[in-house]
Amino acid sequence: MTENILSCSRRNHTIPKACVGGIIKMIEYILSCSRRNHTIPNASVGGITKMTEYILSCSGRDYTMPEACVGGITKMTEYILSCSGMNYTIPNACVGGIIKMTEYILSCSGKDYTMPESCVGGIIKMTEYILSCSGMDYTIPNACVGGIIKMTEYILSCSGRDYTIPKAYVGGIPKMTEYILSCSGRDYTIPKACVGGITKMTEYILSCSGRDYTMPEACVDGIPKMIEYILSCSGRDYTMPEACVGGITKMTEYILSCSGRDYTMTEACVDGITKMTEYILSFSRRDYTIPKACVGGITKMTEYILSCSGRDYTMPEACVGGIP
Repeated sequence: MTENILSCSRRNHTIPKACVGGIIKMIEYILSCSRRNHTIPNASVGGITKMTEYILSCSGRDYTMPEACVGGITKMTEYILSCSGMNYTIPNACVGGIIKMTEYILSCSGKDYTMPESCVGGIIKMTEYILSCSGMDYTIPNACVGGIIKMTEYILSCSGRDYTIPKAYVGGIPKMTEYILSCSGRDYTIPKACVGGITKMTEYILSCSGRDYTMPEACVDGIPKMIEYILSCSGRDYTMPEACVGGITKMTEYILSCSGRDYTMTEACVDGITKMTEYILSFSRRDYTIPKACVGGITKMTEYILSCSGRDYTMPEACVGGIP
């Protein structure tokens, strides 16, 4: 049964006999499918709460589940979501199944999502729908269904380039992050000290700009605090008003307003990256309509944005190899 459920990710899983020794061994095996070795400490065997605390701690932080969160899947989900630094109360209407729950979690970005029935057909369909929320149509080719690696290659390729992830990068999140960063044209080796959690990883990625960043403890409490810190690196103090924590649109309006003007994002701009880019470009007092030919990748989009200065730019192939 478990092999069959795991195979829904479109990979073939054969559970080794060593994993059949009980729930603990089985969970260690399932976790190891992320390309890391997990050994569940004895202290985590005490129940679902302890097990969840352990799984969450794999992100590099210590989690202690308050008793109020042990009351069921809904309470547990509210707690896990709240780890991003916001308070979530799942309405009763969202408790009706995976689809409703997914719609709710997506809606936390500040938009209303209603999952069409055609997206309910499996992980692939669900992923196509979530990707399409950026305003483009995605159809995941069969060749990409072969596992996390193929899926990642496909998602990266949506920027208009072909990516083939070398086997050396399949060794875990740090290796994968090294590869994604290296796509900017530089070689990155993530030091072991950065593998310990999101905070350390963020400090490392920021430091790639040539400065040393040490994330104060006050910034570790959630996404809003983290964004406040990253913005403050420009030399100003930013305090995110509560009204901006409600979704991507409000957050974008706030970040844009930091230039000293008030921005109100029109509803038409919330539909996707293309519309959002047209809106941001329009602040130069001109109307921009991004031609369809420019939506196909970073290179085409960059050529178009540069051409808005009144000259034609054709990006030479030598420039497509990285940000520098």
